[in-house]
Amino acid sequence: VLAHSITLGQLQTAMFLKFGISGHMLFFVARSRGHWWTKPYPSRGLLAAILGTMAVSTTISTVGLGSFLPAIPPVLTLAMWGWCLVWMQVAEGAKLLTYRLLDRRGRGDKEEPSENNRQDERAVA
Repeated sequence: VLAHSITLGQLQTAMFLKFGISGHMLFFVARSRGHWWTKPYPSRGLLAAILGTMAVSTTISTVGLGSFLPAIPPVLTLAMWGWCLVWMQVAEGAKLLTYRLLDRRGRGDKEEPSENNRQDERAVA
């Protein structure tokens, strides 16, 4: 029902919001090897910048900027947020699975010293 009641401009606004939210959520997923909600936490500056720009893009999308960026209904704003949150978890699962597979093959970026580092440590000692 909602898809038939929005204009092309509103669809473009919804996509602007989707790209703004999902792009920033990807920072949380990609910045660490483990789950995005575990340590190390992002710095206060990074967290403030991400949350601030997400808040601004959400506000602009819901209020609109005249004919340049038509406002979208709040239900569509919530739908875009829900969509992005779901796909953030999908990306998280894919990341964790990829690291698990790489670790099994001995190609993961583990924090243990590599063989080259061990040889360097022995040469220094």
